[in-house]
Amino acid sequence: PLKGGQDYIDLESLVKLRSSLDLLRRILGFFSTPSSEKYPLLKQMSSSVISFPEVLRRIDTILDRFSQIKDSASEELFAIRKAIREQEGAASRKIQSILRSAAEEGLVDEEATVSVRDGKLLIPISSANKRKIRGIVYDESASGKTSFIEPIEVIEINNRLRQLHLDEQREIIRILTLFTDFLRPY
Repeated sequence: PLKGGQDYIDLESLVKLRSSLDLLRRILGFFSTPSSEKYPLLKQMSSSVISFPEVLRRIDTILDRFSQIKDSASEELFAIRKAIREQEGAASRKIQSILRSAAEEGLVDEEATVSVRDGKLLIPISSANKRKIRGIVYDESASGKTSFIEPIEVIEINNRLRQLHLDEQREIIRILTLFTDFLRPY
């Protein structure tokens, strides 16, 4: 079994494997250059080392240069991440619209901006007006004069986003499981 009893290689181990295989590839590459003639014994020893180029190639279809799973690692992951970006944009547009309307109605300061706390988009509103925007009071300022509301319309979008993030994690696990199955014979 792999780390933690899971049936797939985790991202950290995949990154380490890629790094090790890339280093091995570069070392073996050095021993195929004229400079390596200075080290005949090492050159001879390295001649029987296998570098597993297909494993490295497969890893490079999964990981980007920042050691994150590529959107293009699967068609499904690409579609999920596209939907996530769309929902994040929809949430941002919706909360900005609600903030503008609240400012026009005098419920929030004209200079008020959207706050982000624990990844949630919130509208700062005076505590006296907090019941005038439908949503959940997520936090209050230290003085208690300002409440931070997550509008109901944004909650619905965020719920869809949470589901998409769960779908993303399931797809990443599927990708890593497929790679692990490919890797096992090596």
